[in-house]
Amino acid sequence: MTGVKGCCWFVALATGIMATPSYGLTECEFIQQTINKLGSRMSILRMTIATSGNQVVQEEASKQLRSDTNDYRLAKKQYERSDCGPDRWSRD
Repeated sequence: MTGVKGCCWFVALATGIMATPSYGLTECEFIQQTINKLGSRMSILRMTIATSGNQVVQEEASKQLRSDTNDYRLAKKQYERSDCGPDRWSRD
């Protein structure tokens, strides 16, 4: 059992050393990035709906747009609940 744990620790450390450097995101940064990605995707879907002549493509894009809109609204609510934004430090 000890040998297995030791092997797992070695693999975990070796993987961590060889992995590319990363940085941690705060919750606010993560939510903001999610909001930005959803907003960008929603813009592309709106353009697809407006310019496509194919009804099937429009329906699929519209379905995805509804889903992304709901996710966007949830992310915005979470952003507000997490006290993110420019005035987050003034709530003492």
